Amino acid sequence: VPQTEDDVDAALPRIRTSGLVELGLVEKNDGGAVAAKVDLRPYGWECDSGADNSGSGGAELWVSSDLAAHQQPGVLRHDHVLGIGQASTTLVQTTIRRHSKRALDLGTGCGIQTFHLLHHSEHVTATDISERALAFTRFNLMLNAEALHLDPADLESRVSLRLGSLLEPVAGETFDLVVSNPPFVITPRSAGEHSSDQFTYRDGGLPGDDIVANLVRTLPDVLAPGGTAQMLGNWEIPAGSRWSERPASWLAGSGTEAWFIQREQVSPELYAETWLQDASEGRDRKLYRDAYAAYLQDFASRNVDAIGFGMIWLRRPESPRPGDAPARFEEITYPIEQPIGPHLAAAVERADWLDAHEL
Repeated sequence: VPQTEDDVDAALPRIRTSGLVELGLVEKNDGGAVAAKVDLRPYGWECDSGADNSGSGGAELWVSSDLAAHQQPGVLRHDHVLGIGQASTTLVQTTIRRHSKRALDLGTGCGIQTFHLLHHSEHVTATDISERALAFTRFNLMLNAEALHLDPADLESRVSLRLGSLLEPVAGETFDLVVSNPPFVITPRSAGEHSSDQFTYRDGGLPGDDIVANLVRTLPDVLAPGGTAQMLGNWEIPAGSRWSERPASWLAGSGTEAWFIQREQVSPELYAETWLQDASEGRDRKLYRDAYAAYLQDFASRNVDAIGFGMIWLRRPESPRPGDAPARFEEITYPIEQPIGPHLAAAVERADWLDAHEL
């Protein structure tokens, strides 16, 4: 809600309205009132020493991102930078927290995964295809430098921000841990479309669920031996098939250990409605009708009966093993205790012990 300049100056006496305008956080409307240009909100977490296997404790931060759909009129801009939402916090709660020398945040957005990685990783590389997203991440890192134990004059010693698509910015490098909330939303492709037509925060530009399939196949290439990757994703479920069949096909012959947990399954109709609402495309009736029809036609062209959503854990074995590596597929659609990262870690440790002590 726009406020008077005097009220803003009184609430923020150090930076004042003039400082907020200079940073691009607010603007003055025609009536002279001060209106927000971005979302700036507190974000924090607490943990006992060692509770996340890193002994790092928690943090209290301020995090900026673009205004959400309900905070602004019209359809979202295509280079919209998403704030902290359910998907990003799900990945935070799912990630197994252990000390790592080098970690990768693939598709950093406003930087939430990087904030957490900094508390148990010596160095974090954060990538995104959006220059605007990297600018938000850099702003948030500088804004919270003290809480994140960063030197603003030497940011590169702890964090590297890189522009590029998927794994291109880190080709030839390896990491102990990769986390990613990738732009996995299945979106109908059209002839002659340009990248500027795509919502970069959710649309990876590939048909169907190819972006998730591509990452499952290629992420092990940037993992150090014994390194792990954790991500969120969608997968299409063709009519007459089990939900796990398609994800399993991505692993065939890879030697990668995997654990897929399906948390939700929806119809093509509900999927289309969800993501059209997400970008406020319903505010343009013709756009909504055309896009909805395109979604259903796209899914029908591949005989898709449902779409699954869930969590993916991958590990590159310490050394190659004969045959296919262990792969686990579970469906858990009921509420579960959070965070689940420690539970996943314990389950992996038990499986490793059994594997090492095979009777």
